[in-house]
Amino acid sequence: MHPPRFGRIVSAAAVAILASAALLFPTLAGAVAAPRHGFSHACLAGRTVFHVPGVRAFVVVRRYAGGQAGVSSYKTFYVCRNGWHRPRVFQRGSPWTVEGVSDIRLIGNRLGFVLNAFGLGAGGGTEVGWIDLVSHRVQKAVIAEDEGPEPEIGLPQFPVGSVRCAIAQDGAMAVAGRYGNKVEWGVAELPELARSLGKPRVLYTAPEGGEGIDLDSIAIDNTAVSWSTAHGQRVSVAR
Repeated sequence: MHPPRFGRIVSAAAVAILASAALLFPTLAGAVAAPRHGFSHACLAGRTVFHVPGVRAFVVVRRYAGGQAGVSSYKTFYVCRNGWHRPRVFQRGSPWTVEGVSDIRLIGNRLGFVLNAFGLGAGGGTEVGWIDLVSHRVQKAVIAEDEGPEPEIGLPQFPVGSVRCAIAQDGAMAVAGRYGNKVEWGVAELPELARSLGKPRVLYTAPEGGEGIDLDSIAIDNTAVSWSTAHGQRVSVAR
């Protein structure tokens, strides 16, 4: 089995810690013996990260032997719906990288998600995206990237301490984010392009002391992105 994209070289101590932890993770071989709730055997593997009637998203942790670099675990995220014979991948992880998904939500036929990842001894980043449960198409884009203690100029820097997303019928996404304890806020739109989502177009930012956002109020349709302020005022910006 070929590993996914390779992570950066990390210290021997970090490799040893990851090698020990990797032995504790289950693999795809631990799938449930009998189908239930209309899902096939393959769709019952791993650990559930999202579930609504007819749709299940889950993560499977595997091990990668990197020769002299040691052993690392890595994650693959899947989604299944009733009637599918096999799950579909919406995110492949990397060895020596810590990854997690959040704000998974089903909007129409698309499953939206926020992905956070960082490499040990290196930088990290946050992506948002969706997988279409009819066409199986996956679209993603980076909204924040950090290359370490001295970030490179020009990298996306959307506030991603907590992020909520919404999806329009045409595939565009809107995101609302907060960084720190109500320190910085932002709203952005990401158009759908041929092979990915486009770069985030920032619609609103509020530094420390500025008016906050109700993150769960973020919405997008074919004409505008809208959200509510912390005081309940509705704001709308044309796309």
